[in-house]
Amino acid sequence: MMKDGFFRMKTVFICSPYRGNVAENEKKAIAYSKQASKAGYVPLAPHLLLTQFLNDRNPEERIQGLTMGQELLKRCDEIWVYGPNISQGMKYEIETAKELGKTFRLFHENGQPINPHTMEIDDRVEPLFALQCSGHKVRYAGEKNPKVTNTKDSVWSKFPSMFLE
Repeated sequence: MMKDGFFRMKTVFICSPYRGNVAENEKKAIAYSKQASKAGYVPLAPHLLLTQFLNDRNPEERIQGLTMGQELLKRCDEIWVYGPNISQGMKYEIETAKELGKTFRLFHENGQPINPHTMEIDDRVEPLFALQCSGHKVRYAGEKNPKVTNTKDSVWSKFPSMFLE
């Protein structure tokens, strides 16, 4: 997407569990962020960023983190929700995204897309996930990203050595 002569990548909010097995959930959130990055998006995983200086086990800092995450969500183009389980924090983020009219893309925890039209019969999808993630702008994650593919129009084309392999 071009804006003011500059290529603008879409920003996606990574919505996945943090609490519970924190080490495993952090590894998954990193993998989800990498998946979004490889697809041409800028991933934003607040539960990876904000927990670097806020303690999720401290109730006041948890609320502060969720509130800051809500502000970051406002600045994102889409929300990518990774199931099959929905944590309380995810539920809050999903409700906020619905209120903001954000486009949703749904994924299984292994990174495979979930089709919103068949999630009620998808054995990988928990009933709460289907309930929380339906009834608004949900796009099938398998759809191609409508982005600029001609890199000569991109500001980054002037810096080919900066492209990551």
